Amino acid sequence: MSKPFPDYLRLHVEEVPVACYAPVETPAVAAVLAAFPSVTGWQLRCEDELEPVVEAAWTRPLDAVGSPPRRLVLVRDAAGPTGMSLPVERIRPLAQAVGELIDEVHRAQATVWQREAELAAGIPVTLRPDEQQQLAYRLESVLRGGAEVLGCDAAALYLLDDATSSLKLRAAWRLPKSRFLEPPRPLRGAVADLEALVGHAVALENTALLPHWRVPEDFPAALCVPVSSASTPLGTLWFFAQATRPFSPQQTHLAELVAGRIVSDLEREVLVREGLRERQADRARQLLEQWQEEQRPRVPPLVDGWQVAGRLLGDDPLSGGFYDWCVLPDGRIALAVGQADGPSVEASFTATTLQVALKSHAAHPHDARQMLDHLNEALWTCSTGNRFAALAYAIIDPETGSLEYAAAGDMDAVLVRPRGGELLTADNPRLGAEPDTFFSQATYQLEAGAVLVLLHRRLPPERGAELPLLNLRDMTPVSDGLPRATAEEHVQALAAACFDGTGAQGPLVVTRHIF
Repeated sequence: MSKPFPDYLRLHVEEVPVACYAPVETPAVAAVLAAFPSVTGWQLRCEDELEPVVEAAWTRPLDAVGSPPRRLVLVRDAAGPTGMSLPVERIRPLAQAVGELIDEVHRAQATVWQREAELAAGIPVTLRPDEQQQLAYRLESVLRGGAEVLGCDAAALYLLDDATSSLKLRAAWRLPKSRFLEPPRPLRGAVADLEALVGHAVALENTALLPHWRVPEDFPAALCVPVSSASTPLGTLWFFAQATRPFSPQQTHLAELVAGRIVSDLEREVLVREGLRERQADRARQLLEQWQEEQRPRVPPLVDGWQVAGRLLGDDPLSGGFYDWCVLPDGRIALAVGQADGPSVEASFTATTLQVALKSHAAHPHDARQMLDHLNEALWTCSTGNRFAALAYAIIDPETGSLEYAAAGDMDAVLVRPRGGELLTADNPRLGAEPDTFFSQATYQLEAGAVLVLLHRRLPPERGAELPLLNLRDMTPVSDGLPRATAEEHVQALAAACFDGTGAQGPLVVTRHIF
C-alpha cells in the first residue's frame, strides 16, 4: 500500500496547547488532610476524577478553576483502629467544610497565577539608545542561531504585505544582500508558504523532487515554518541546507520556537515605537495646554469702578474654548469669549489662531463689528475652509458705561441690571464660514450695579443637545442674591447655578459695574 506522502516531504501540524492551571496543595491544606485520620478515623483525599473510587463513603467535586476535574474522597482509615472511627454522618459536615476551604485556596492560587502573568505583561518596554538601529542585526542573529542549531546553512524571513498578496524578504543569514533588492514573491502559487501560513510546518527533505512547492532559494533541502502572532499570520521562516537531509519533529519544533522569538522581537519593536509616538504626542499636548494656559488673562483690568472675572468650564483644557480681556489704547475695556469647533486638538489650534489675531488687532482702533471682520478674515485665510468658531466681543467705555456688542455663532450675552435683565442676541454666522460675512453690532448702556455675562451655551457634540438660552429666571435670582458680590463670586455662582451637572464646555466671563 502506497504512503500518502513521500519520505522526502513531511508536514508537521502543530498541536495548540490547552491552557491548564494545576492547583498545588498548600502545606496548611496538607496538614489538615494529614491530621484528619487521627481525629476522625477517616481519610480525606484529593484525587483526580478519572481515578476509580474504591469504597468511598462520601465524595465531593472540587472547584476545577481551569484544571482537570478533581474531587474530595472520604474513606475509612485502614491503618487506624476501627473502634476509633466516628460515624460517617458526623464526619460529612466536617469533610464538606474542608472541601470548601480547599476550593477557596485553589481559587486564590488561580487568581494569583493570573494576576502575576498580567503584571508581567505590564512591564514597561523601553528602547536603549544603542538599540535604535539594531533590529536588523538582532533578526540576523536569531536566524543564524536557529540555523546553526538545526544544522542548516542559510535562513530567511519573509513577511506578508498589507494586502496579504505577496511575501517580502525582511531578514536573512548567508544569503546575498542583493536578495533584498528583488521584488516580493507572489503568495499565489507559493504552495509551501501557503501551507505554512495555515499553521503547518513543511519539511522538504529533497527539493529537487518537489519543484511545485516553490522553494524560494536553490537548496537541496529546506524547512518552512509559520511566523504568526496570537491571531494573525505574519509570514514564513525558511531554513536551507546544502545537502538532502531529514528534519525530525524535535527540529521542526525548535524552528517554530525560533519563529516565536522573531515575533517577540517584532512585536517589541512595534510596542517601543508606539510608546515613543505616544510620549511625543503627550508632550506636544502638554505644551499646547501650557501655551493656552499662559494665554489666559491673570489680572483683571485695573480700571476704577469695574471688575472682570472668567472661567473655562469643563474638564478638557483643549476643548477649544478661550476668553480674554484687555484695556485698549483709548482706555476702553475689551472682552472676548470664543469657542472653536472640531475635535479637541484641532479646536485648540483654531482657538490659538483666533487668540493671536485678537491680540494683534486689539492694538489698532476698531469697534466690535470690525474686530469680528478681522478675526473672520484671519480664520478664513489661515484655514482650508473647514475651521469654524463662535465668538462674542464687547467693548465697554468705563467713563460712560457705553457697551458695544457683536457676536458670531452660538454665543450669548446677558445684561443684568438692578431693575431687571436683558438677553443680548446676535443672529450672525460663525467665524470662518464665509470670507465676506457681514456682522451686526448693537449698543447698550451699563449703569452702576449692572452685570454683563458672556458665554458659550452649547453642550459638547456627544450630548446631542443644547443648553436652553439663559433667561431672566436663570440669571436674575443669582445676581439678586449677590447684590454686593465681586465679579469672581458672580462667576462661581453662575457656573454652579447654570452649568453644574450639565457637562457644559466653554468659557464664561462676567463684568461688574460697581455701585
